[in-house]
Amino acid sequence: MEVPQSVQSGLVSGDLDPSRESSEEPPRWVEEILRTHTARVRDVELLSGLDFYRTLALPYTNTLALKTYLHTFEENV
Repeated sequence: MEVPQSVQSGLVSGDLDPSRESSEEPPRWVEEILRTHTARVRDVELLSGLDFYRTLALPYTNTLALKTYLHTFEENV
């Protein structure tokens, strides 16, 4: 099994306005939603009650790094 090196997670609202999304090209509004609702894996765990990476045989420091990483969308980096 390949070990994940990075992660990107988010929390998306269930009441998105479909009329707004339909007026734009899908890739553009999807990217905007992902940028707006980015979250740490740990945030998702706390809100959902789930525990990710539990079954992976990773060192604790690697698991902690994956759970607390916050993806940023910086241009030209």
